Amino acid sequence: MTEWAVSLGLDKSAFERDYANAKTRDDLIAFKQEGIRNKVNATPTLFIDGIKYVYEIDAKITIDVLAEQYERRVSMTKAK
Repeated sequence: MTEWAVSLGLDKSAFERDYANAKTRDDLIAFKQEGIRNKVNATPTLFIDGIKYVYEIDAKITIDVLAEQYERRVSMTKAK
């Protein structure tokens, strides 16, 4: 793992320190469990308002989807 991290440009000593840290391991386990609960099967996976985004992850398309969701939220707030 260390060689792989270094090949990606990470600092070797910082990586080894973080990799050996029990809190890092606990955090990774918690993140993995959260992904399993939410049926994440690939990264990146996006959730928009708690709903899994299953479309192409393209900046323009994703921005359009976010804008539409924002407009829905605003109209729902005004309707109350």
